[in-house]
Parts: sequence; C-alpha cells; structure tokens
Amino acid sequence: MNRKYTAGGYQRLADEIRARVPGISLTTDILTGFPGETEEDFQKTLELIERCGFDSVFAYKYSAREGTASFNISETVSEEEKASGIRWSRGLPTGYQRQSMQGF
Repeated sequence: MNRKYTAGGYQRLADEIRARVPGISLTTDILTGFPGETEEDFQKTLELIERCGFDSVFAYKYSAREGTASFNISETVSEEEKASGIRWSRGLPTGYQRQSMQGF
C-alpha cells in the first residue's frame, strides 16, 4: 500500500504517546482486503490492534479507485472475506472502549 511506516514504528509511537499522556484515548483506521493481502497479513493487523490497545477501530473494505496506484492490481481478496474481516475487527474495540471508559 506504499505506506512509509512499519508496524513496529506505529506501535512505538502509540507507546510513546501513552507514556507522555497517561489516559489518552487512541483510535485507528484499518483497510481490509487490499489486493495481495493474505490471511497472515490480516492476522498481523489484528495483533497490532490488540498490542496497541486502541479504544476504537474504524474498519473499511478496500475498493478499487480509478487514479490510484492499486487500481490496476488484480483483487485477490473476495468481497465475503473483506466483509468478514470488518465484522471481526468491529467486535475487537468493544472491550477496549469499555476499559478506557471505566475511568470516567
């Protein structure tokens, strides 16, 4: 996806923010079903979400957009798999949200 960061760098940033601002609420956006995404890739994304302890996750299905670098890449993830990934990830932040709200 041509991202300029790594999972490890992303987690270090989240850890640093939490160290500097205790009790801060962090959220993230994820895209599921990018062409070439494997089940292993998806599982690594979910593991990162859990390690970072995001309070909320906004998940979106990949869809080809004309004019983007990925537009001409063949889709390798079915619509059913994309939808399944979103359903699973939507259930993930519920516990985090409850944990973070306990302090209020």
